Amino acid sequence: MTEYIPKFFKYQSTFYLNSSFTSKTLSYDGKILVTYQSEDFTIQVWDMQSGQLINSWLTESSKAINLTKSLNAVAITPNGKTLLTGGNILKAWDLATGKQIRIFRSSGWIFYINISTDSQILLTQGSAGTIIWNLQSGKKIRRYLGTYTVMWVISPNSKTVVGEDGFDDKIKVWDLITGKELLILDNHGAIAVRKLSFSQDGKLVAGSGYDGIKIWDFETGEQIQRVDKFKNVPFHEHLDHVGNLIFNFNNQTLFSSGSDGLIQIWDIGNGKNVGKIKGENDIIDIAMSNDSQILVGFGRNAQNQQTIEVWKTD
Repeated sequence: MTEYIPKFFKYQSTFYLNSSFTSKTLSYDGKILVTYQSEDFTIQVWDMQSGQLINSWLTESSKAINLTKSLNAVAITPNGKTLLTGGNILKAWDLATGKQIRIFRSSGWIFYINISTDSQILLTQGSAGTIIWNLQSGKKIRRYLGTYTVMWVISPNSKTVVGEDGFDDKIKVWDLITGKELLILDNHGAIAVRKLSFSQDGKLVAGSGYDGIKIWDFETGEQIQRVDKFKNVPFHEHLDHVGNLIFNFNNQTLFSSGSDGLIQIWDIGNGKNVGKIKGENDIIDIAMSNDSQILVGFGRNAQNQQTIEVWKTD
């Protein structure tokens, strides 16, 4: 049985999928999970309450299917209406029906998608750089050139974007619409940030990657907390590579997936570890509903079968 230290989360269930998925995304409310299975080029939509498959469709007609059609990114708009898929083609789908809404005039390979909280703006990253789109019209707003190792994020108020400048490797904040540079985050310390995550209220932003975690005050750009693997010997394995970070709704704790296969929980104020969640299988990645009521862990069992574990608050 799954063990957990935090009393506010209770283990619910584990789903075992028959075929492997290469991309996945949890809906804003935590009720729907979408997976893309590269073996058969199929989008699958799952009900997180029952674990049942509720819809599926091919991303291309059977005649057009080939390896170049494979997807590397999927994302659901916060309003729950639209699914975005990226690979060598960027597409929008009606999540309820599976009907294709739009093909964007994109180029290159897309490996990451982020969507604004108001479901109006789309951000993609890939071989053509970072591109900001108007989701409703499908038109490009701005393109940032350069080679990027950090996955950019749009702030919760949908007004700014945070990412790595492709020319000087600094983590910066830009106005989402005008592109004006607003702030540079203090990025001192040896931790190599690869992913960025916002707190619910937009006041904090955290960075995960190799050798630990960084947390910034988003208003000032000051680095207010750092969880360094070399200063946290008991968590050395976890902090060696931190995959994903999620702020709890109260903005007092931070959940992380790491290379130890556990979900670790950190106090934002002092940077100390305050708990862990151990799944039935090693956890590779995590996702959480916007209200922090549903926590999902993605992993693999001993038979190399992909697993989805679900916890809910009491």
